[in-house]
Amino acid sequence: MPIRQIDLSTQSLSKSEYRKILPRANSSVDEAIEKIKPILQRVKVGDEKVLKQLAVEFDGVSPKNIKVANEDLINALAQLDPKIKAALEVAINQVRKVAQDQIPHSKKTEVIPGGEIERNWVPVDRVGLYVPGGIAAYPSSVIMNVVSAIAAGVKSIAVASPPQKENAPKNVLPSDLNALSAFFTALSSKVVTMGNLIAT
Repeated sequence: MPIRQIDLSTQSLSKSEYRKILPRANSSVDEAIEKIKPILQRVKVGDEKVLKQLAVEFDGVSPKNIKVANEDLINALAQLDPKIKAALEVAINQVRKVAQDQIPHSKKTEVIPGGEIERNWVPVDRVGLYVPGGIAAYPSSVIMNVVSAIAAGVKSIAVASPPQKENAPKNVLPSDLNALSAFFTALSSKVVTMGNLIAT
C-alpha cells in the first residue's frame, strides 16, 4: 500500500488548518487496551499455531515458519541494490558512533579511606526489538534499535516484524528490512515474522 504524501512546504498554515489536513485519530488508549486484551491472552496461552493464525487474521499472510531462515536473510542482502546497501552502512556507522559515545562509564568513589562505592553499567543479556512493517517499512527502525543494542553489549537480539504479502511465498521480511537484518545475523538469535500485538 503506497504512503499518502502531502507537500505543505510552500504553504503557510495555521494550527487549525494543519489539523484539518492532517487530523489526529480520535481514539482512547483505554478503549484500545480493552480491544487488544483478548489478542494478548491468545498469545500468552497459545503456541506457534496460534501465532500463525493471528498472522493470517491481521496481516493476511500465513507464514510457513515464525523464524526467518539465515539463508533468506543472506539471499536478501545479496539482492540489495549496492547504492542502498552503501547508504545503510553509512547510517549504521553514524548510529554506532553516537550509541557508543552515549554508553555510561563505570565510576568508583572513595567515601572514606578504604571505603569505596562503585557504580557499574552492565548490558542486559537479551532484548526483543519490534520493527514496524505494515503500511511502510523503515530500515531506520532496525538501525536505531539493533545497532544501539549491539553497541551497548547485548549478546542476544531478537527482531520481530510483520510478514508482508508480497514476500509471503518466501516467508521473509520486507526486502530492505530483511537485507538490513542480515548485517546482524551473526549477532542476532532470530528474526521473526510477527505483527505488533503478536510480538508484544
